[in-house]
Amino acid sequence: MANLQSELQKIAPALTNINFADDEADSVTKPEVTVSAEGVVFNITRAAFEYIKANPGRTVAELNAHFGRDISARVHAMFRRGQLTRTPDQANGSYRYRVAVDSYSVMSLHEALQLAQKVRRDKIEKRRAKQASQDSRRAKAAPQTTPKPAATAVSDVDSVLNSLTVAQARALYTRLKELFGA
Repeated sequence: MANLQSELQKIAPALTNINFADDEADSVTKPEVTVSAEGVVFNITRAAFEYIKANPGRTVAELNAHFGRDISARVHAMFRRGQLTRTPDQANGSYRYRVAVDSYSVMSLHEALQLAQKVRRDKIEKRRAKQASQDSRRAKAAPQTTPKPAATAVSDVDSVLNSLTVAQARALYTRLKELFGA
């Protein structure tokens, strides 16, 4: 045991400097907060909301350039929560964002779960409506087939043969040839 203990003591200082990537704050679960020199707390999501409120109609690219980092996920999260609205920008294919509420608020866990459930229900309903409209378009576009005549008991072979179309008669001839050989 003494040898193992002495070896561990030799490498112990090197083990204290190991930094794992998961030790850093997770930006998805915790908002990014920075404390300035004056002790003021800076929340990047709140700052983005305030910037959009002061400058409506900004794209995510413009916001990223202003803040010097990628905040697209935060902007989209505010949009999903109903704090922002967006309109498509025809010129470059992106969205322009505006505030939908008067002030920024952080959602509680209960509110976030309710919103996620609502979004999920809306997505399912939208998918069902789209499927129904596609089905109705397919039904309209499908060629109208003539109903097959009802089978009747016919004892006269000539009347049956005369009632066949050329294609049906040819198919009957081919099938009979296969069955009985020629």
